[in-house]
Amino acid sequence: MKAPGLRGLIVIGALAYLAFLLVTFPAHVATRLLPDAVEASGVSGTLWRGQASSLRIDNMVVGETKWRLKPLALLTVRIKADVEIDLADGVIAAEVAATPTGRIFLADVAGVVPINALSGLIPTDMIDGRIGLDLASASLEDGWLVDAEGTVDVVDLRVIAPVAESLGNFELQFTGAGEESLDGRFRDTRAPLQANGTLVLHRDRRWVLDGSVSASQGASPQLSQALAMLGPRDNRGAYQVSLSGQL
Repeated sequence: MKAPGLRGLIVIGALAYLAFLLVTFPAHVATRLLPDAVEASGVSGTLWRGQASSLRIDNMVVGETKWRLKPLALLTVRIKADVEIDLADGVIAAEVAATPTGRIFLADVAGVVPINALSGLIPTDMIDGRIGLDLASASLEDGWLVDAEGTVDVVDLRVIAPVAESLGNFELQFTGAGEESLDGRFRDTRAPLQANGTLVLHRDRRWVLDGSVSASQGASPQLSQALAMLGPRDNRGAYQVSLSGQL
């Protein structure tokens, strides 16, 4: 076997030194490089493998966060790591990759968290339930979901104020983004409601929900009365729902 030349030795030495830095570089020092929207506290370990006792991303605060860096991804000008995040009484795990442009790519996203863990993103003071994530891939730009493939399940959804009412289970399916938006389709899976429709997430952070809903045979009288407040029913006996906003 031919011995490596001087240039090869330099490359090997540089890679070895880089690996040494990754293994030993203190994680708490690296937090100084985080953007203003992200704040970590209780950081320990190294850049290669470490954890934070608390992490704030925009208005959402999560619990303990652990990571394990994948150094080979640096060859593709990306920072990639396996990440596990505690959210209230749930856990989310994913492979996370960040690019110099600020876009974040996720793979193998899995976990179950209570809805109130998202109180920094959506109003949760009147509802309760759990959210299950099973996404093969997803990507974020400026903290906004712009692409996804997989399923989001809402389980045991309940209204808790002004009156308590069980709404059941629902599924939101994403099959990838179009040129201007990410479109998902939702439906009931086990609920006193029959519901289906679309959720459209535009790149300018606008969202539009359109669908139809009707009471099933197992619906309570008060739930049927509440649906009647949505207006007249269509020729299929369903109420049309159209909501929109911007985050």
